[in-house]
Amino acid sequence: MTTPATDRPPSTPLGARLAAVLLLLLAFNGFEQCLEYALGWSDVPFLLGAQQFVIGVLALIGATGAWLGRRWSATFAALYGVLAGVMIVSLGPLLDLPPESKTGLWAGAVVVLCIGGVLASYLRWKLPGALLLLPLALVLSATPVVAQGFARDSLRATIERAVARSEWPPLDAVIGRLRAAAADPATARDPWLHYDLGYALHRRASALLFAEQPAKAKPLLEESERALARAQTLGAGPTALALRGAVTGQMIGASGVFTAMRLGPRSFKQLDEAVAAAPNDPRVALLNGITRLNAPKAFGGGPVKGEAELRRAVALFADDRAMGPAPTWGRADSHMWLATALEKLDRRAEAKAERDSSLAIRASTLRSLLPPSARPAPM
Repeated sequence: MTTPATDRPPSTPLGARLAAVLLLLLAFNGFEQCLEYALGWSDVPFLLGAQQFVIGVLALIGATGAWLGRRWSATFAALYGVLAGVMIVSLGPLLDLPPESKTGLWAGAVVVLCIGGVLASYLRWKLPGALLLLPLALVLSATPVVAQGFARDSLRATIERAVARSEWPPLDAVIGRLRAAAADPATARDPWLHYDLGYALHRRASALLFAEQPAKAKPLLEESERALARAQTLGAGPTALALRGAVTGQMIGASGVFTAMRLGPRSFKQLDEAVAAAPNDPRVALLNGITRLNAPKAFGGGPVKGEAELRRAVALFADDRAMGPAPTWGRADSHMWLATALEKLDRRAEAKAERDSSLAIRASTLRSLLPPSARPAPM
């Protein structure tokens, strides 16, 4: 007795299904970045958002073909690797990244190209399924890190643009997103996330103090101090401690002169410890100089002491090459605060030169934070 033939197609190998899942994760990452752009949550250029969409579509088609066991899915896996690699390399000119980022971009492009190549090779020639462990490990480990890095850069650009333009609703929106991320168990142990929250709150409170609204500034400063304390504990070190010291000093202006005897020494102690731990950090020197400038002479402050530290900050910023998640703000502020110190010393010509330098740096920084299509043409 013969067994009747069936018309069922052969089942898709488990390895091909695994390749499909990997490609689906890659597609999700591309569409997530594209959706953030479409909703206005990201300030990346339109071209980058379009690239993310195309790459997501290629990965999705490849995932569909791999799940169905189609050999043509290898072509889309390979196209994904090539175009995603090209996109990563293009981030340098698209986002005006510093030259030192070139090595990291090329390394990332090679990794993505290898992922696409391994997936395409398996789907085309049915190589051993163990090869899929490499792209699986790379995707699972690299995707959250890359996504977090892009989100951090985008939020920091929004903060600096809002401060430069005195546009506070966008800054309030960033603060809300940072608060949510700081409460999320998946990101709650990132020290720079808490630092960015403390920094954004510090900037918002500074604007309120300048507008003579201390009652509104006080709770923001208290929240900023807590966020920076958390950042310091998690690993942001003297960079976070210095900003804590500056925020503690600001709380005197928001809480009244009766708190000066308690908060003033605490502010100086925090700043002294930060300077001792990171003597060549320009942001530490800047915050120390600002606090000394604004403190009364009787408490160890005044324009003379402020000028010396602010000049040191200006010199340190000239060679500043912040890398990785470390903050990059402050160069324009160092010149502006030095101008303020010089004005208090009645050295107006020098003050004007420093103020002009600050405005030029801020204009250049603001231009670099705009999408290329929105930047004014050079004169």
